[in-house]
Amino acid sequence: MIKLMIKLEKFLFYVFIFLIPFQVRYVFNWQANEWNNFFLYLSDIILIGIFVFSIINKRIKFKKQDIFLFLFLFISFISIFYSSNQSIAVFRFIKLLSYSFLYIYIVRNIKFLNLKNILLIIFSSGIFQAVLGILQFIKQSSLGLKFIEPGVLKPGAYNVASFIFNDDKILRAYGSLSHPNVLAGFMLLCIFCFLVLFLKFDFKKIYLIGFSLFIFTLFLTFSRTSLTVFLILVPLYLLIKFFVIKKMGNNKERRELSKKLISLFFVFLIISILSILILSPYLKARFFTISINEEAVDLRFFYNKIAIEMIKQKPVIGIGIGNFVFHSQNYPVYLKAGVNMIKSIEPTLEKLKNNDSIPDWAYQPVHNIYLLIATELGIIGLILIGIFVLKTLIKTKTLGFAFLIIGFLIISLNDHYFYTLNSGALMFWLGLSLCNT
Repeated sequence: MIKLMIKLEKFLFYVFIFLIPFQVRYVFNWQANEWNNFFLYLSDIILIGIFVFSIINKRIKFKKQDIFLFLFLFISFISIFYSSNQSIAVFRFIKLLSYSFLYIYIVRNIKFLNLKNILLIIFSSGIFQAVLGILQFIKQSSLGLKFIEPGVLKPGAYNVASFIFNDDKILRAYGSLSHPNVLAGFMLLCIFCFLVLFLKFDFKKIYLIGFSLFIFTLFLTFSRTSLTVFLILVPLYLLIKFFVIKKMGNNKERRELSKKLISLFFVFLIISILSILILSPYLKARFFTISINEEAVDLRFFYNKIAIEMIKQKPVIGIGIGNFVFHSQNYPVYLKAGVNMIKSIEPTLEKLKNNDSIPDWAYQPVHNIYLLIATELGIIGLILIGIFVLKTLIKTKTLGFAFLIIGFLIISLNDHYFYTLNSGALMFWLGLSLCNT
């Protein structure tokens, strides 16, 4: 019976890891704005199962090095009581608790869970997402896979990410995730996990096909920040690994690792160049037409300004966990500036000409995790989580996972999904936990 429970626990965990990019969820009482809603994801149910088994099998242990994480959780809990919307705050705090549990569970049980198996499952899930994303881009629409894809995807459709090329709108690859940028983050996770997997364990070169798919799919997301991070950090990581291996004695292990590094570098170089050549017209349209007047850029500047104003008002304790969007809807500065901003982006909107209402889609979290945490949990909350992440990076035992988190932290300067979206947060906390392996 005990052996069966142990096997079930491990099986549930592997299923959980594979399903990280999937968006199967139940929505409680849908509100017009995504950020004011409550969800129960399939991954939540599985994680609860893992939690139950971990308690029964006595696998949860707390240590002194978790102190800054616990302090951050304490600040988050206290913020519930002064939040404008306490229901949202409770929901977001529970989600934060689940991510923290995932981190502690993996760190304390990495030998039991088996690092190689974890990386293989991430690799398998990545292959599925890559194939799905490539087919979506080729078809320029969703494939009609219910419960897998995030919805009906068509270029130019409301709330569907696309860009203009020769007066046509081009759909970016989604996979099963809620946005191409999130798929890009997942591809980065798969790429760095594969690099560690390929260099640390015995693998045939046929697995490099998967690496190639990850790279090409990342390009199909047309995520500017993620692609920049990829093109800088991957060659830098391989270069550092080269110098590390060079210090090893002239033995069989060094020769094998050198061959692997050379293979990885050439695949990175060849697939990146081929992707750029194949997609060059689209990449030019996406990357070389950036303007401060572009909607995505304009909105980010706007959210940053609003966040800074909120921080000035409550710099120490913030406005409450998960409350940025709700607070914005009742924030005079936001309402006044928001109307002018939306009119400049969409001057043809009659609704905005006649009154001062703002469309629901315009209420979003600030696209900068550091500003978002400082806004919701104050400077104290930002410092606590910052120390925790920094200490984890300093103590990391595997360079590839450290580079992954550094990449995530850079992306977080320009996006919020590692903090606000279920899949994004799971990616971040999974990557952070792997830094301890």
